[in-house]
Amino acid sequence: MPTIPEEVVESMWRHVASLDPADGAQLMEEAAQRQPALLAYVMASTDRWRPELSELAVYLYYVILQMFEASAPGELGQVSMTALDEQVGRNESLMDRLQPAHERFLERAVEVESAKQPFVLRYISEALLEDEHPDITPPLTDEETGRLYLTLKTVVDALDEAISV
Repeated sequence: MPTIPEEVVESMWRHVASLDPADGAQLMEEAAQRQPALLAYVMASTDRWRPELSELAVYLYYVILQMFEASAPGELGQVSMTALDEQVGRNESLMDRLQPAHERFLERAVEVESAKQPFVLRYISEALLEDEHPDITPPLTDEETGRLYLTLKTVVDALDEAISV
């Protein structure tokens, strides 16, 4: 899939943030019908976390889905559990290989990994690193931030592969 433009990323997160909670809940239910495996993955990945983190993960998942649906040049196919499992394996393997790496190498590897959808991944990073998560006390730990980033990066990668051009 071509890179989602920065303008689309920004307009979609602003749009979702402006939704009335009741409307947002209805739209989330509809989105769950379109991508059930992805939502199940996000929920299963976060079910042992603090409830606030799970809620943040599901919210960010929905924002990411909206970005892809708004930008898909072709049809956005439904992500299968098989494709998702393969993507999870690739991302976990990547993280295992990078864990002992030098910090400068890690920064370069993150740049390369974000090359397909840099604006979406930047949005995720900014959303996770911002200081203002009033519903999350205590703030996100480094471990929570890393796990949440990996979960959402997997969502991005799976959606990127699901586009039929």
